[in-house]
Amino acid sequence: MTGRKQPLSNLTCKNAAPEGKEYVVWDTLTNGFFLKVSPTGRKTFGLYYRSSTGKQRRPKIGSFPEIKTSAAREIAQRWLYEVAVGKDPSAERTEARNSTELTVRDLADRHMREHVQVKKKEGESRSNDERNLRLHILPAIGDRRVSEIEHDDIFKLHRQLQAKYAVNGNRVVSLLSKMFNNAELWKMRDYGSNPCRFIQLDLEEERERDLEDWEWIALAKAIDEYEKYQLGNVAICWLIRLIIFTGTRRGEIMSAPLSAIDMKREVLIPLDHKGSTLGKSRKKKRKEIVLNSFALKVIEDRLKHPRWKDNPWLIPGRPATATDGSVIHKHMINPKKPWEKIKKMAGITDLRIHDLRHAFATVGIDDNIDMTMIQKLLGHSKIETTMRYAHRRHDAQRKTQDRIANAISARMRGSES
Repeated sequence: MTGRKQPLSNLTCKNAAPEGKEYVVWDTLTNGFFLKVSPTGRKTFGLYYRSSTGKQRRPKIGSFPEIKTSAAREIAQRWLYEVAVGKDPSAERTEARNSTELTVRDLADRHMREHVQVKKKEGESRSNDERNLRLHILPAIGDRRVSEIEHDDIFKLHRQLQAKYAVNGNRVVSLLSKMFNNAELWKMRDYGSNPCRFIQLDLEEERERDLEDWEWIALAKAIDEYEKYQLGNVAICWLIRLIIFTGTRRGEIMSAPLSAIDMKREVLIPLDHKGSTLGKSRKKKRKEIVLNSFALKVIEDRLKHPRWKDNPWLIPGRPATATDGSVIHKHMINPKKPWEKIKKMAGITDLRIHDLRHAFATVGIDDNIDMTMIQKLLGHSKIETTMRYAHRRHDAQRKTQDRIANAISARMRGSES
């Protein structure tokens, strides 16, 4: 690109005729200020400078005659001042332009790639984020720019979801809040501009429930029949029984390989559990699940089953086929359909698999098991989490209340307690 020097003015810019190839007219009054003339006659003001890191920059200022020479020179001089104090106006403009052009869909892709897939385990939590993005967030605001989303947009989406399901509405707001926090860190938005601020989450009804005596009996019968008559993947029966007898989270059992079972010590060491993700401590925690005699019997049944002899997972799922025709063994991912069938056979409608873990805790409380022992068996890091189950046990509370009331009554009668 050829160049020449002369003082730039409106007249010189007007008289700069196009040539066979692009050329530049350098201004002699302001260092680095130039006019670029293309073969088609397009004339553009720009500025050449080096950033504090030594990078060469040639940002465009504007087109002539849409912007006059004096205005373009003033902008160039202002940018030169910013460069002198260590700034990089070209990089800042590019960053601002990218942030205004990026859509919520772009933010969602980066959030899933750089946050969810890195910091969340593969399983229900990650799939819930993917589902809420696909079904609720992207259809509503996916094609809008990240920089233009405001509080009212989030509030409106939250209210629309509230009409059908409060829980999903709250999860969507929580997901969006984290996404926009990341948008600030990634300089897609100004700091402190998260549009989810001041969105009040809806109250959620407590969904934990206990099993009545007839439900225990009906559930056991349904599991036995499902397994006996091979009504589906019988691995669901092993999964349910292990949750019932150990109180372990379903994801920790489903994702456990057979190599995680230590039969000598009678423990299961899950590779993926709730405390395994790296938190503030950046220290990966180890967990051991004690296997009682009932759990060991379930595992023995699993190991003896001829169909899953070559599958390395404790709870086998549907296998896949590789491109070379070989079999890819997988663990169970989603037990929803077989669980629904078992519930229907048992005549139970509103029971979740996770409720079986709660039932393990409440039965232990009813049997006066020490609370710290229940905490350890459930893998709770805080005793307060375990105490939630105790607060729901009216029978246990009533017994304690009776003891206190009897002591008070004895004092009121003046007798020794």
